[in-house]
Amino acid sequence: MNFFTKKNITIMICITSSVLLFAAKQQPDWLKNYREVFPDDKYVAQLGSSNSIDAARNEALNSLVQYLEVTVNSQVYSSYVSLEENLGGVTKLYSQSQNKKDIQVSVDITVQAIEYTEPYYVKKEKLWYCVAFFERKKAFEMYKSEITPLEFELKSLFELAEQKDDLFEKIVIYNKITDIGQNFINKVNFATLLSPKDAELHYSPLIEMYSKIDSSILNKKLKSPIYIASNNTFSSVINSALSSVFTENGWIVNSIPQNSIYHVICDVIFNEYQEIQGSNVLYSFFPSVKIQIVKKNEIIYMYENSNIGKILGYNYEKAKAKLETKIASHIKIDFLNEFNTFLGNK
Repeated sequence: MNFFTKKNITIMICITSSVLLFAAKQQPDWLKNYREVFPDDKYVAQLGSSNSIDAARNEALNSLVQYLEVTVNSQVYSSYVSLEENLGGVTKLYSQSQNKKDIQVSVDITVQAIEYTEPYYVKKEKLWYCVAFFERKKAFEMYKSEITPLEFELKSLFELAEQKDDLFEKIVIYNKITDIGQNFINKVNFATLLSPKDAELHYSPLIEMYSKIDSSILNKKLKSPIYIASNNTFSSVINSALSSVFTENGWIVNSIPQNSIYHVICDVIFNEYQEIQGSNVLYSFFPSVKIQIVKKNEIIYMYENSNIGKILGYNYEKAKAKLETKIASHIKIDFLNEFNTFLGNK
């Protein structure tokens, strides 16, 4: 009885060992075509191979990162990539890229539970093979936490912009939206890579609102004409300089004050001095400029500068012409920069 039992055990052990040996020799389905085992609509997966198990896993992970990096935004080219694998099933992937305008765009991605197939050794090739993969749906749900704060802030700013009656106040808020929105779009691009259907469902309404900002601002500018006034004898030059500042930024400059929403009032003080030098007179000008944007007697914006520089000349008309040119140049450069800062333009 005891002998019979031992024999059965011996036979079972032999059979079990044979089954395991046979199973170990079977080539996994994913090695033949990992795209079928990990269909693209449900997984992001990449194959790696090398002469050791660890190297094969790292190669698979590197391929996965490169795929994400290249696909996330076709208009951005890569300048830097690094990997940092942490304990606890968390892999942090960091990608820093640079777009065609040399503006830095960084995406900090944490994808938990990146999985790997059991590495398989192909004896004939003397290589280990492995697939790194993650489920699209699962990764998307985890990545949403990166987008939610930006989404909430954008929605709040859109609501605030709608509450403002003044166009300049709206533009200031819209420019804040644009700043935040670029980061939001970058992250949504990556979320779309993870799960296109889920990203469209969650973020397409907000993206549509964001995409209409420029046209919305332009339409509002067209409905809010500006009248430019100057208190100077050479007001045509001042008006021309001021007009270029506004027309080149999409505003309509109106010649009729009654038909204008905003009035731009420019005051230039010559601060003129004369010095007798023998039979000649030296004319000196130390001009200052004050520009106000007014709506219904309310000052929306005010700019002042008394440090434009001095103009000297023995011929009054020529000195005055130089003064005219200098002030016009100042308005087109310094005033424009200050005005753009006020609006939040970049």
